[in-house]
Amino acid sequence: MSRRPALRPNDLVRALAALRQAGVEPCTLDVLPDGTHRWHFTKPANADEDDLDRELAEFDLKHGHG
Repeated sequence: MSRRPALRPNDLVRALAALRQAGVEPCTLDVLPDGTHRWHFTKPANADEDDLDRELAEFDLKHGHG
């Protein structure tokens, strides 16, 4: 049975830089029992605001305020 190489701090820094350069923002990294890694991501903050603005506009139209 072969052992997976450990995740070095430098590997993590490089991975984070590459993800951010690609326009994604990771929020957490899980280390699974089998030694694999799983990133979790969030939407950019401005996308959340756009969704909220859209939902408010739809609500206003449905309720005669638009």
